[in-house]
Amino acid sequence: MNPDELAGVIAGEAMGCGWLGYLAVAYIASRNGVWFGWGEPDLMALMVAYTWHLWPDPTDGSRYLFSRQDLQLPAVQEITRNKSPSLVVECGNSGLSLWAFR
Repeated sequence: MNPDELAGVIAGEAMGCGWLGYLAVAYIASRNGVWFGWGEPDLMALMVAYTWHLWPDPTDGSRYLFSRQDLQLPAVQEITRNKSPSLVVECGNSGLSLWAFR
């Protein structure tokens, strides 16, 4: 995924989540190319999309990103059963939970 596409994914998945949420999306997107969110990137989304690889990975190698609402879905519950999130970023009312799998 090129940086401009990544900025759109960041905007769709983590708008309002701040630097840490944006950086988490960038790292997970580098490992998992399946994304449903797409938005108009702000300046911070563009900056992260072009520089994410220069920063430490806050997700500890996570492959999946789920919102609080996603965690209610049976398929997601199956994936996350008996797992602990490697990082939780609170974003307004939804919160992002990043789940690591090795």
